Parts: sequence; structure tokens; C-alpha cells
Amino acid sequence: MELLQRREDPGYPTEYLVSRVRGRRVSLITVGKPALSSAAPFESVMLGKYERAIRDTAPEDIWRDLMLEYRWVYAQMNVRLRRLFGPFFLYSELKTVFICLRRGKGGKTGHVDELLGASLLSDKLKKVLATGADVRATVADVERIFSSCSSEFRGLSRVFAADGLRGVEQALTTRYFTVIVNDKLHPLMKKFFIRLIDSRNIVGLSKYLRQGARPPLPFLEGGSISPNRLRNMLGKKDAPGLGSLVRAFTGVRVETPEPARIELAMYKGTTRFLRRAGRDPFGVGPILDYLWSCSIEALNLSILSRSKDLDRDIAAELVQ
Repeated sequence: MELLQRREDPGYPTEYLVSRVRGRRVSLITVGKPALSSAAPFESVMLGKYERAIRDTAPEDIWRDLMLEYRWVYAQMNVRLRRLFGPFFLYSELKTVFICLRRGKGGKTGHVDELLGASLLSDKLKKVLATGADVRATVADVERIFSSCSSEFRGLSRVFAADGLRGVEQALTTRYFTVIVNDKLHPLMKKFFIRLIDSRNIVGLSKYLRQGARPPLPFLEGGSISPNRLRNMLGKKDAPGLGSLVRAFTGVRVETPEPARIELAMYKGTTRFLRRAGRDPFGVGPILDYLWSCSIEALNLSILSRSKDLDRDIAAELVQ
């Protein structure tokens, strides 16, 4: 929680927030057949809260609006819920860190102030990310701040020297998962992060099998599917087995084990899992389901935004 903003207000009871997010869920944008068949699918689905993103159409703008919604939910939460959902919000904010680092490396600091204004990151992190023209120094500062919470984050500067920003993004995400799965989490949050680890491992396996990526990166520990099983499938080049694994894990049949289709199936599987969890009228499931649904909305809008000038089957890429 030291990496997120502190709030002194007590927030609202859980039942109140559950009621509010169920009401807001109605306004989430869905991409139906009429929109996909229109001449401009992206423009046809854009509504009030994303009206700035429709003008700028930059992925950072859609992400900023998602962070604003997360910020609203966080502000409504009581102290217990903020502590419980802290791992989710910080995981989401890793992307904010990555966007700011990339902007700094390219000398493009525009949008950073607006993005950080919507962010839930702590003031310390915001300060170093806002002045990120010297990317090497910024990575060192990010390492220092994250390492104050866990020694797992030490060494990011060495990763940057060897593998650049892409290596830093991968290392920070991997180490975050390592820290989280060994932490004391709410049971639903624990299951959620286990699913995220499994999803990343399965998508990684599909890329290794499809593209012959070498050397293969180590599979993440902490999921429900053992890394040894995945390594055995990789060694045997077991593409059919991958399809069976995805179907058993998600309930989604994948016709061809292409990474993009595998990734889409994993998103759908997690969506179904959280939709079931969201049926609990008294627990935290409806809140996590709403937060995930907001992220899927942003993902679909980003796909539409990137694809609006391309002639391809957009429907096959959307999480529905």
C-alpha cells in the first residue's frame, strides 16, 4: 500500500459500494453487431466518459480514463476494501509506470501529467515518473521505491542496462507476481492472481510453440499449472495438448493454438470466473468483477481504436 496514494477519509460501507458499481455497470460500453457492421465501429460505440479519447484516440487516453474510474472506486472504498484491493490497483498501475518510462525514453512527455493526475500511484512514484527524461535515473528511482517494499525488486537497473525498458517491464511484472502470491490475500484476490499467472504462462507457451522463441523465458511460479508441466509440453511441441489445456482452464474451445486466440480465450475465461464471483450479493466479488469489466471495456476500445483504419476481422479480437 505504500506504493499507492493514502486517503484519510473512511469511505463507505461495502454494501453501498456494491450497489453503486452495479448501477455503473449498466453504462459500460459493449460492442455489438450493429457497431461492428458500421462504417466507423470505434466512433459508433464511444459515449460520454470516453469523449476525449474519441478525439485523441491515443491508447494512453483510454488508459487514463480507465484509471479515473479506478480512482473513483478507490475513493468510495472503506479502509478495509482499500487494503484488500491494493494488490489489484497496484498491478493495474504497473502499466502507468511503463507508459511513463516509454514516454521519457522517447522524449515525449506529453500526456504524462494527465495520466499521473488520474493515477493512484503514490506521490513519490509520481514525482520520479513526471521528471523521467533521464530514463536510466528514473528506472533507478523506481527500483529504490519498489525495493523499499520488497527486496525482490532490487536489480532493475542492471536489467535496464542489459535488456532495456522491455526487460524492465518484464522483470517488474514477474517480480510483482512473486511478491503477491506469497502475500496474505483475500481468497478471491488470491484466486484472481493465480489465474493471471496461469494465463501469462499459457500465452507464453503458445508463443514459444508458434514462434519458436529462444531462449524461452522461465514460466512464472505460483499458478495452478506447474511450470514443469508447461516445460514438458514445450519440449514435446504439444500444440494439441495446449488447446485441450486452454479448454479445460477456460471452457473456451480454441480452433487453432495461435497466441492471439489463446490470449483471447484466457481473457474470456477470467471474465467468466469473475462473473460467477460477482453473483455474491454480500462479498467483494461484484467489485472485482466490475473493475475487471472496466479493464475489458478499455481493452476492446483500444482494439477498435487501433483497427479503425485497417481492413480486418475486428470481432475476432474483442473480448465479449
